[in-house]
Amino acid sequence: MKYDQLKLDNQICFRLYTASRFLTQAYHPLLSVYGLTYPQYLVLLVLWEEDAQPVNTIAKRLYLETNTVTPLLQRMEKQGIITREKGKKDARQMIVKLTNKGLDLRDKLVDVPSTMNNAVVCDSVTPETSPELFKMLDEIIAKFKNTMKKMTTIYDFKALSNRGEEVDMAQYKGQVLMIVNTASKCGFTPQYDGLEALYQKYKDRGFVIIGFPCDQFAHQEPGSDEEIAEFCRINHGVTFQLMKKIDVNGEDAHPIFEYLKSQAPTEEYKGLKARATRTMLKSLSKSAKKEGDILWNFTKFLISKDGSVIKRFAPTTEPKDMEKDINELLNSSTL
Repeated sequence: MKYDQLKLDNQICFRLYTASRFLTQAYHPLLSVYGLTYPQYLVLLVLWEEDAQPVNTIAKRLYLETNTVTPLLQRMEKQGIITREKGKKDARQMIVKLTNKGLDLRDKLVDVPSTMNNAVVCDSVTPETSPELFKMLDEIIAKFKNTMKKMTTIYDFKALSNRGEEVDMAQYKGQVLMIVNTASKCGFTPQYDGLEALYQKYKDRGFVIIGFPCDQFAHQEPGSDEEIAEFCRINHGVTFQLMKKIDVNGEDAHPIFEYLKSQAPTEEYKGLKARATRTMLKSLSKSAKKEGDILWNFTKFLISKDGSVIKRFAPTTEPKDMEKDINELLNSSTL
């Protein structure tokens, strides 16, 4: 079945886009006339159904993370298609509305699927009316997920730095990588000093640390990305890479941490004091609801040169206590 032989309703478009990019090939020549990309068209489909929706709702409808949707919405705002509510502390709750230009596009694009070459005309496509189509989509998605489980490595992901620049994890292939969720007002915040010391000691041998600030644990990272960076520089002399503030648990968890948690779902708490701290953190943590979720700030993931997640370290593990593992990976010739 070729991509141009189907007329798909909105929901099927969303599901199919999650599993495969081939549908965009059919829509591209039609949408380019109006200066739109296929993802922008999907955003418009959501807003045409109900105007004035928060960013996180749009993201859920599109099966995307909010930090992926946000730059898309920024571009659409510059094009004059939408407006975003200002003044919200949480960008995920910003209300997105269509402008007159966005509303005008509805009349021009509402029939885009029906103008596709050789489209099969039908009034409604549902699991009941088109069981074979939905079966095909489910099979595609299942195969896609299975392939991702087998093939995904840390190098398949991208994230935004604290300056809003895209960071491709593939650039770290062949280096030993440590990824940490951080916070500025936590009892473990002094670990910044130990992490920086490790980075300075081993960076010339190919050791990289990436910190992802997170505010999901007792509101211990309330500042902006700029404020966090300034705090780390002034108080702890941090020079390793800091990223844009993210969630590590829940519906809006960053894909990198979803991947890391799936690869290394457990961590070791050594000694009575550490185990007692774990019990306390477990009672305090509101976002850790599933097995493998991040329990608290300064959970650390050590990743080998070939991208395999080697070990997950608990918040209670001091940076100096990871030095042996780091040395072993640096000395390894595995690529």
